[in-house]
Amino acid sequence: SGSYLVELVDLLTEEGHPVPGIFRLLSEAIELLRSGPATGTFLRAFELQLLCDAGYEPQLLSCARCHRALGPKDRASMDPFYHAVACGGCARVGESLVPIEFETLRLLDSLKTLALSKARALRPSTHAATLASRAVGLLIAPHLKRPLRSLSMIAAIASPDDTQRAG
Repeated sequence: SGSYLVELVDLLTEEGHPVPGIFRLLSEAIELLRSGPATGTFLRAFELQLLCDAGYEPQLLSCARCHRALGPKDRASMDPFYHAVACGGCARVGESLVPIEFETLRLLDSLKTLALSKARALRPSTHAATLASRAVGLLIAPHLKRPLRSLSMIAAIASPDDTQRAG
């Protein structure tokens, strides 16, 4: 997991352009990994906080199209083309949107500011963890200079029981 975090920081930052907070975030994450394995919520928190520190903070509780605040009863989807959240009212027929539950969006929004040590302890349902992982992947993808090499390494060494921890 440590190699994934370092590679992600490398791909989201420009050489010679230090971004305040990113070194602190990476240092905190690596220190926490010394005391135990990463969890899915730990990785999602790191990814989201890194996006925020790098200037790419995602707006997760409002529609990126109409800017209306989302609530628990609203249908919402991740738009893989625009890498943002769309409400049910803005979704167009034929679009390849990825449905996401409001509770998952609320979890992700809280992870943007939650201490990594507290995020590690959270245990969302497998369904919510899967939706969260997919959503954050869609949010990160447009900012990467190349595909992540460490993901294939993590997948190769992860056993079925480790899937939640490997993220």
